Amino acid sequence: MNLSNFNLSAAQNELLNNLLNSIESEGRAIVEAPTGTGKTRVVIEALKILSSNKGLKRFLVVVPKKVMTINPWKKEFEKWWQNIKVTCVTGEFSRTTREKIYKEILKEETFVLVITAITLKNDTSMELINPNDFDVIVIDEAHHVVTTDEYNSYRLSIHYRQLVLSLSLSYNVKVIGLTLSSKTKKIEETEKSLKAIPVKSKKARAPYTRTKVLLIELKEAIIFDNFVKRWIKVYSNRLKNIIGNRVIWKIKPDNFKELLEKNQIPKEKQKRYISYYNKYRTLINARQEVWECLDSCAIKRLKYVGLLNDKDKIIQNCIFAISYWKLKYICNLIKKLTKENKKVLVYAKFRRAGRKLQAELRSYGIEARTFFGGQSPHNLKEAIETSNVIIATSVIKEGVDLPEFDVLIHISSHSNKFTRDQIRGRIRGGEEFYVVFKDTNDEEKLRMNVEEPAGILKEAYDDEFIKIPIHRIRYNEYVLILKNNTENGNSGFKIELPKSVFDELNSKFIDKKVIGYVGEEIVKLHFELNGNVVYKFKDLRKLKSFIGLTKEQNTFLRKLVDIIPPPFDLLVICKKPLLIDVKSSFKHDKPNEKIEKEFNIKTQTAISHGFLPTLTYVHFSRNEKGLIVKIINYGYTNGNTGVFSN
Repeated sequence: MNLSNFNLSAAQNELLNNLLNSIESEGRAIVEAPTGTGKTRVVIEALKILSSNKGLKRFLVVVPKKVMTINPWKKEFEKWWQNIKVTCVTGEFSRTTREKIYKEILKEETFVLVITAITLKNDTSMELINPNDFDVIVIDEAHHVVTTDEYNSYRLSIHYRQLVLSLSLSYNVKVIGLTLSSKTKKIEETEKSLKAIPVKSKKARAPYTRTKVLLIELKEAIIFDNFVKRWIKVYSNRLKNIIGNRVIWKIKPDNFKELLEKNQIPKEKQKRYISYYNKYRTLINARQEVWECLDSCAIKRLKYVGLLNDKDKIIQNCIFAISYWKLKYICNLIKKLTKENKKVLVYAKFRRAGRKLQAELRSYGIEARTFFGGQSPHNLKEAIETSNVIIATSVIKEGVDLPEFDVLIHISSHSNKFTRDQIRGRIRGGEEFYVVFKDTNDEEKLRMNVEEPAGILKEAYDDEFIKIPIHRIRYNEYVLILKNNTENGNSGFKIELPKSVFDELNSKFIDKKVIGYVGEEIVKLHFELNGNVVYKFKDLRKLKSFIGLTKEQNTFLRKLVDIIPPPFDLLVICKKPLLIDVKSSFKHDKPNEKIEKEFNIKTQTAISHGFLPTLTYVHFSRNEKGLIVKIINYGYTNGNTGVFSN
């Protein structure tokens, strides 16, 4: 097939023809081209031709992030194919709404459904949607189909596994992938997983972006960097016999504990290795935070694992100096660029870093806007229209079109070339600045091409659990004894918590995740005291079936467990089994309207399968002995929530 569209560039016409020929011969293809070359436009033109010439009418576009449903896909369809119905679906829609949308669009003769990968995975598991109902499936940022494990071996990503396996059984559905042109193992594995032909153009060139590196010379940065490198080497050597040729930061906490068991490490020595593992990961996390100007977070983290103490002021002062000088350089750079009437996009790895820079810019008279993951795509559009400086996180790392910006600034560098190319491609030409410290890991990463953690690494709970007394005051009210708990003997009940969680509960500010963890443990105990069998949802994957449930209920649970994240926290086996959603808080003594609304959304199907969905609200407050814990169960009845007694 040889077609020419005079509205396309020579490179786009070459990609279009190669794509159509590949679909004609094999039914599957991946468009591989640099960012900014118009891959989305080429695919839309291909879909138009397939619709008019081949009678293919139902198109499904799968994207990794919800912002991409609007930018670029809906925006590009509205620009280049105005007369086709385009519907966007994300996890923001309720289950009932999504089910209704699917039924309605499948009645249409020709349509495009743009959906996030995780929503498609969850709704396929719940049998709300079937990928085989579509004529063509487009997978944007197709390299997300595969991921690497701790051996750096490739496997199917959890969000795409079900889709890929479904497609492997059906060749009636045409598949088109889009990704960056890059000669990497990841792209090769993506092609193999999708069994697709790579479609390329020798004429395709990315818009020219001039990269500049702003080097900061600071002795404190070198001192801190050497401190981290020295200790990383120490803990790497200590863990070498345990981990073998695995990549340490890729080993999940639970998998590391399994490794210790597999290597038959005695219990008394396991604690030591868990400590090494945690300290290694803490060093990686702290270094990332320091380069992103999060000084207080990094110091707190290093102190917690004993790598810093209050007397050790040298490293602490180095960390404060790094944050101060990097923020100063970045703010002065932004001030200079905005005076030149340039629109600036700042890339931050963490939300906290973005917010800190935003606050600092105010002292320079610059009002920046932020765009983080979880926000609506419309927030990005509004931010671009109202400010010349936008600070964004990884939500804009790939796929999003931001040609409005003249300059891209990175708060810290990236060690992976693929990532650097992806982020650079957002602004479609112009200037790019890296603000880094000379002769440190912050600068070295610009010359690397290795994977790095995408965020903060989780640490393993050590095996030291503390039995904490918990007294029942009333039927649904408890006191968790935190002070002098060793003096309380065997009175009351006891709950086992990791020492790190116990320490956090005794601190002035308690992390929300810790409150959630403790709340779930107390609710589990509460129902067990009433003679019920209770399972944590995260443990249900390991079990094949559940005594006390019907075959239909067991099948329904299997589908729920496959949803990410799980819609409930606990399963209680009783006369009418409960599916419990636990919400914990220090601030409010009852759930707000948003929590109740979210809970109501996921109840209808559970009720129809014989379960009683339950919103269990846990309110914490302090007293002189520890924490007062009040539990309120809200059962779902006739479409309304209401307090009930269990």
